Amino acid sequence: MQTRRRFIQQTACSLSAAVIATTVTACSPRLARAQGQEYTVLSPEEAAILDALGDTLMPGAAEAGIAHFVDSQLANDVPLLMLNYLDFPMTLVNFYKEGLKAINELAAREHQADFTTLDPELRDALIGRVASGAADPWSGPPAPLFYFALRADVVDVCFGTEAGFAELDIPYLPHISPRTPW
Repeated sequence: MQTRRRFIQQTACSLSAAVIATTVTACSPRLARAQGQEYTVLSPEEAAILDALGDTLMPGAAEAGIAHFVDSQLANDVPLLMLNYLDFPMTLVNFYKEGLKAINELAAREHQADFTTLDPELRDALIGRVASGAADPWSGPPAPLFYFALRADVVDVCFGTEAGFAELDIPYLPHISPRTPW
């Protein structure tokens, strides 16, 4: 019997870098990133890596607030992060912290630089290998699962809000309107 985790790993591994590149669309900045807002769970360095990853997956994700979104959700009792809905035996905080550390270590090992300072083409290449499971050695949670969960979170930040629905020209008809964009 195939577990959900194995299915997700196999699905993510079947993606090629070309497919990944063609599915990325731009995220219009709709949420002003909170200037000077402190992070609750993530360190400023981890938040910077997360912003760079978000912008690599979908340009504009950092400005839309991906690091603040993930940080705020990691601090919630019931987080709205994709990984929370998957059967994975690792805490959400450890999953994100270890995944961010692993991507930065990969960049340092291969390019002698932090992920945040890499050129967009090098970031794309690294993320393509993470998505396909070819990032080796990888020290974090399963690389394809990290890619899958993070990409879903980026899409949530960019298009899961009232403004995101408007950009997609889809009526936003909640039963109860949310108090915050996230």
